Amino acid sequence: MIPKIHRYAEMWFHAMNAENPHSDKVEARCKARYPESFVSFKWYENALDAFYILELTNEIIISISGTKSKKAWVNDFLGWPGKMFHWGMHRAFNKLFKKPLAELKKTKKKVWITGHSRGGAMSVIALWWLRKVGCGTVEGIGYCGPAVCTERAIKAMKKLGCCFTRIFVVRGDIVDNSDPLCKHYGKEVSLYLEPDDHVVWEHAPSEVSKKLVNLMIAYNEIESATFVSIVMEIATK
Repeated sequence: MIPKIHRYAEMWFHAMNAENPHSDKVEARCKARYPESFVSFKWYENALDAFYILELTNEIIISISGTKSKKAWVNDFLGWPGKMFHWGMHRAFNKLFKKPLAELKKTKKKVWITGHSRGGAMSVIALWWLRKVGCGTVEGIGYCGPAVCTERAIKAMKKLGCCFTRIFVVRGDIVDNSDPLCKHYGKEVSLYLEPDDHVVWEHAPSEVSKKLVNLMIAYNEIESATFVSIVMEIATK
């Protein structure tokens, strides 16, 4: 069995939930999903990015939105490598994410980080930052995020013990491979169950959901497959 397959479904819910521009609806979905373990919800947003920190009884979940504005699209293409990461995304990360995430450095709870597309890429930077400031147990699962790392970043993340799973539909996804100057980090999981050399675009959330469902059915994880099949609906209402 592919490890953590239930967690792939759970994090996909959060990756999609963060795409909703209405923070009150996002919070309501979190409360409905975790009626007994919900502790707190915090939403952060600027012109480029949005993310939330959901605290539950036994864990904390950070979910980051994908590209949500024209300014964010411009930032996506400021892709030359800086000292550590994609220059544009690292700069955007410093403006919105650093201070809120640094507040988690003393938590004893397991922290999960996720996001789709730009959010998947920002999840890598967030993972590195949390480990850098001393947050203990942190793990990231990103979906179809473009490469953001330099060799220096990869070495630093390995040294810090950063655990990240990069889930993608196909290797030919043009967003997944949009920046040839940066590199991916983490374990790779492909959702395509057939040879994928001929496919160049399966990046949309609907495609990821379909492939997650197919993968989970293939491994007889029917409960997780059913959950993923309704994620798009519950995350966008």
